[in-house]
Amino acid sequence: MWSLLLVPVRTLAAAFWTNWRLLIVLLGQAASRELQEIQSDPFRLAWNEADSCTSNMLEMTESKYKKLTVNHTRALCAYSKKTPSLYKPLNVALRQSSALYSTPAFPFHTIYFWLTSAIQILKTSCETTYRRTDLTFNGKLHQVIRFGQFASSSRNPNLDFGRQTCFQIRTCLGAFISEYSNFKHEQEVLIPPYEKFKIIKILLEMKNCFRIFVLESVGSHTKLNCKVANRNQQIRASIPLIIGFQLIIGFIWKVFSNTAI
Repeated sequence: MWSLLLVPVRTLAAAFWTNWRLLIVLLGQAASRELQEIQSDPFRLAWNEADSCTSNMLEMTESKYKKLTVNHTRALCAYSKKTPSLYKPLNVALRQSSALYSTPAFPFHTIYFWLTSAIQILKTSCETTYRRTDLTFNGKLHQVIRFGQFASSSRNPNLDFGRQTCFQIRTCLGAFISEYSNFKHEQEVLIPPYEKFKIIKILLEMKNCFRIFVLESVGSHTKLNCKVANRNQQIRASIPLIIGFQLIIGFIWKVFSNTAI
């Protein structure tokens, strides 16, 4: 989950990242699209395999995180499983398919919604986390960047997922999800694709890493020109839409799970 390349921030006009409040609109008006996503691999496989994890996590954390729904918990469990892999195709799509995001061709609207929504609920305050990779990133001092995907980081600086490029990250939008992860020892803090960071320091040829980028959170991309009924209007989500979307997904999933072979 760590070995993915950091990508530069694009201009606001080119960025499609949104917070979960805006995304609700996109999802709530596309029930047929969600049905297709639920039935497709790898979403269906990962979603089904997360059953036991979801039940266990709900029992363990019910009193602590009352705002998390079953689908929030299932999404976190499905994302953190290595087999079947959901995080790999999801993050590849997020990095490479931004132009398709507001169209039915993008296959992961549902899981993106539940993950970003869960992160919004679970995040508390800013904290320092760490990320390692064997890939090379040639960022420049004072450059503003984002990961462009769901980026796993850890409170533990000594997890060895690579020594080519390392990051010391001050995140203010990421959330500690270790209690919902299949790998609790990793002390994972999940950073959303839309959080922006400024490179405030670059350390070279350190003992345990060839290059260390020190990142400071500088906010997020939260605007999206929603291309649903009216492609030129920006639509804002409301509480009824949130409730309506949850009911739609719950109903679709119940029907599909009862009829699947």
